[in-house]
Amino acid sequence: FNTMLFELNENRTWRELFGTEEADSRMRDLEYILRFFTMKTDTILDSESRQISLKKALNDFMKTHKDDNPGNIQRFKNEFERTVQLVYDHIGKNAFRNYTRSKFSKKFHPAIFDAIMVAVFLIDQKGIQLTDIPVEKHIALLDNKGFRDATSKRTTDVENIRKRIFLAGEMLFGVDLK
Repeated sequence: FNTMLFELNENRTWRELFGTEEADSRMRDLEYILRFFTMKTDTILDSESRQISLKKALNDFMKTHKDDNPGNIQRFKNEFERTVQLVYDHIGKNAFRNYTRSKFSKKFHPAIFDAIMVAVFLIDQKGIQLTDIPVEKHIALLDNKGFRDATSKRTTDVENIRKRIFLAGEMLFGVDLK
């Protein structure tokens, strides 16, 4: 599993969406890939808890999957690569950036990443065909007060995790993920 994370981190589309060609020396880029796998699980999405410890959730996920069989590893790899390509193809290179002062920021935003990646993954899992998202629709999501709050305040509250994922699915693609 760990080897797969390093391989995925070299994916050209991921590197462009993340914003740098070079791997992050502090391995934050690897952490975000792991966050995608963790955030899309029932453990998070169907949690009865009010809040998660992100560090614990990531560590637990790694521990559970560190010795997965090659079939599971390939499934994880396919899920990430397909989802990241769908995001790039339908939303564009600014998918994981905030929008302030009439422009997209240069900085990658982890909570926006979680919301959009998991929403796109869930929509694709339902077999729903994705459409290209006009930039105005993307900006409307980023300007939505509920989405802004869910991506900037108490970002590990389970309700905020769900809220930002559901808003991304609904506002970008018109899909109710609840």
